[in-house]
Amino acid sequence: MDPFEMHEQATALGQGGSWAKALKLEARALAKLRKKLDKNDPNLAIGLTNLATYHAEVGQWKEALPLYEEGLAIKVATAGSADPSLTGTIFRLARCQKMLGDGLKAVDLYFQCIEIFDAHPHANPSLQLTALEELAVLLQEEGRSPESVGVLLQTIRLTAPRVWKGERELYTNLRNACLGCISEQDSEGAADALSEAFGLENAWRLLGDLAHDLIEQARPQHTNVPDPPDDVLWRAEHDEAMKLLGRAPPGSCEG
Repeated sequence: MDPFEMHEQATALGQGGSWAKALKLEARALAKLRKKLDKNDPNLAIGLTNLATYHAEVGQWKEALPLYEEGLAIKVATAGSADPSLTGTIFRLARCQKMLGDGLKAVDLYFQCIEIFDAHPHANPSLQLTALEELAVLLQEEGRSPESVGVLLQTIRLTAPRVWKGERELYTNLRNACLGCISEQDSEGAADALSEAFGLENAWRLLGDLAHDLIEQARPQHTNVPDPPDDVLWRAEHDEAMKLLGRAPPGSCEG
């Protein structure tokens, strides 16, 4: 069978969720493509990164890593290092490094991906948000809270104008970023970022609503406990939320 036909069949299998079958077929196709194509052919890069993704989907991150790296190197050689077409591969390579336990390399790759998105904001908005959210979590796990807050604020600035204009499907992304800022005790920064789209009063009102939700969600875990539990992170979130409740104007945010 022609390797391009094999590749198309593997793609169809992958789209249907048959990752193991797609992996076997793409591996055979790639072996033939290596013999047929120049080492920097874009089609070879597609085969490499597709095979890497099939490995990743079945949890074979170690096998996926060199394939992503080789595929990305070809794409950079042909399109340059800042082309928006690279973002999907860089994002998946970042996730691969994260799953293999190399948080430092993963962070660098996520930042590289986001830098390209900053220059091409309409390239893939959905992937851009996912990259920002995963990076914020990873930075927090790596003990880099100030950088995590910066990424959360970028997420707020990206989603708030679209939510205000009626894209309600992005509200969860906006809400999670705001809650992240509350957890990191930077409600002021969140309010400033929100106010660019919502106005300052509505920004504080939304944060007050979220603070109320945060306290209510935590309350059942500590029933009949007169004081906040002896948990530093929970206490910090609780104190920040209580501060917000005192500052927020009455009423619900209207968009």
